[in-house]
Amino acid sequence: MIRSLPTAAATVLTVAVSAGAQPPSGNGDVAPAETGSKLAFQFAPGVWLPRLNGSAKLGPSAFADHVDFEYQFELDDMEPTLNGELLLTFGEDWQLFFSGFDFSTDNEGRFVGFSDFGSLRFFPGDRYRASFDTASYAVEGLLPIAEPVGSIIGPAAGENAALSFSALLGLRWLDVDQSVESLDFGGVEETGGEWLAGSLGMRVNLQYEPDPAWWIMKRLEIDVAAGAGPALDGSGTFWQIRGGMTAYVTEQIGFTLGYRLLEMDLSKDEYDLDGGMKGLFIAGTVRF
Repeated sequence: MIRSLPTAAATVLTVAVSAGAQPPSGNGDVAPAETGSKLAFQFAPGVWLPRLNGSAKLGPSAFADHVDFEYQFELDDMEPTLNGELLLTFGEDWQLFFSGFDFSTDNEGRFVGFSDFGSLRFFPGDRYRASFDTASYAVEGLLPIAEPVGSIIGPAAGENAALSFSALLGLRWLDVDQSVESLDFGGVEETGGEWLAGSLGMRVNLQYEPDPAWWIMKRLEIDVAAGAGPALDGSGTFWQIRGGMTAYVTEQIGFTLGYRLLEMDLSKDEYDLDGGMKGLFIAGTVRF
């Protein structure tokens, strides 16, 4: 027992010296932990290539019916439309998404079928001039739900992949202006409305980084989101889908190819809209 005391003392002394070499846990020389939230921006100015679909009706005539944008007003041409999208990321989880566009299309032709549109009455072959304009802006909060840990697509050693799911909660403002003119009998109807609608949905995001990086791509991101909700004044609903694939050629610069869809079933006074826009979306993407 007595002969083991020097060994025990030496052990205690060694532990004490080792403990003394570590930074104290309370105060003193400990470097404070980073508490600031990291803010990241992802900006995608692009061109949306939508076509108008659906129909619209304007009363009060008993003969008023939904007039088809594609077959009767022929307003379904592809219209290049500027569409900007901005994603703000706080830390590594919470995000805000902003988007906006201004769509416009018009046509002049001969009417197919019979219908009243407001005070205008159309018979087969009547000449008309029609236009449809929509401006819309949206903000969405993306709240993290789950982010699976580890490899989800079996990458090779050194590669990195991450999958995340987020709840979507947002607001969308819609402004619609529609004009129809009878070129044979005269008369113009200008109608439309403004709506503010809420939305609830989900977003799925997949990111993949090859190692070593491919010469044409350092990072690939696939993003899909969908949401729907009512107009806050109770005058209809809307739903939307956006999806896309972004290939980053550098850490900050990428190119996006995607798809955007917005469908509206809205009414205001005697105007009833059941239509929307859908088409490809092409953009350059910058992260900073």
